Amino acid sequence: MGKVAVALAAILVLMPLGVRAADLVVWWEKGFYPQEDAAVRETIAAFEQKTGKQVELTFYEQAELPGKLEAALEAGQPPDFAYGGVIASNITQWAFEDRLVDLTEPVGSLAGLFDPDALA
Repeated sequence: MGKVAVALAAILVLMPLGVRAADLVVWWEKGFYPQEDAAVRETIAAFEQKTGKQVELTFYEQAELPGKLEAALEAGQPPDFAYGGVIASNITQWAFEDRLVDLTEPVGSLAGLFDPDALA
């Protein structure tokens, strides 16, 4: 979880702010173990404390997340950040439809914190 926590913190700092009650909206795939969700909550809490930003964190079941994301994209109200193992299969289609944000420039010097395949 260490690399994921570092990557999440970096992404949360770099993501554009949504026009919502919270400064950032994060949708996360519910973990298989309570400790996984607790680690994400701790990372979000540390980010909020350090930055003063408010994060709306929602956990979704693995099978539920892709449909929620598709509906949010169709409505023009996607979260600022989403994480889930099963959404990887949707990324190619969303990229083709120009629904993803290019983070090359904002990531800049933090690129070393990310898996090179994820950046590609």
